[in-house]
Amino acid sequence: GNTNSHKNHPSNKMSKEEILALNTKREAIEAEISQLVEYLNGPNMPGLTGGLVDKEGFPRSDIDLYQVRGARQRYSELNSDYTALMKEIEKKLHQLHAANPPSENTTKKVSDKPKDSKSADVQIVPFGYISEVAVNSPAEDAGLQVGDKVIAFGDVNHTNHENLGKVAQCVGKNVDQFIDVTVLREGDTKTLQLKPHKWDGAGLLGCRLLPQK
Repeated sequence: GNTNSHKNHPSNKMSKEEILALNTKREAIEAEISQLVEYLNGPNMPGLTGGLVDKEGFPRSDIDLYQVRGARQRYSELNSDYTALMKEIEKKLHQLHAANPPSENTTKKVSDKPKDSKSADVQIVPFGYISEVAVNSPAEDAGLQVGDKVIAFGDVNHTNHENLGKVAQCVGKNVDQFIDVTVLREGDTKTLQLKPHKWDGAGLLGCRLLPQK
């Protein structure tokens, strides 16, 4: 008999490569989502949810309804793909960590705070930092500065940002609406009001957010 005995423990190299491949896929989806958001939020465009009929109730003649519907459909498919992909990445990361348990278990003790305590010291954990802010951009208008460490971006924080992917989703869902962004600057926390919108530059924010090292 041909015994196809597979090794039980996942090879670390394989998991790492799979995670890298999934990350590449994630970046591609993020790029396409942001292109769709930009397209749908262009001049005179209806956005992700705006009506497709005019005041009289007729289909708007100034936009390509077919393309808009297609873009919205694609956006919603990509969002589902994205959610599934993030779960897959998380699973692989767990497998990787299971295969490489950290040697020092002593560091665990710090995080044994009760989960439901919303005390300040638990929350001040930056997950990213601002490395660039463009002049006259929505980010500059909000008062963001280079070096700001981001603690919360809307409902996104260090526990759920999914490699900053959730920030892009949050921006996409809140175009032309204010998002509370809490940053750590020179030891003080500040909450700023950031409104993602079309401006003269690229994207909807005009700043670059990098993962906290």
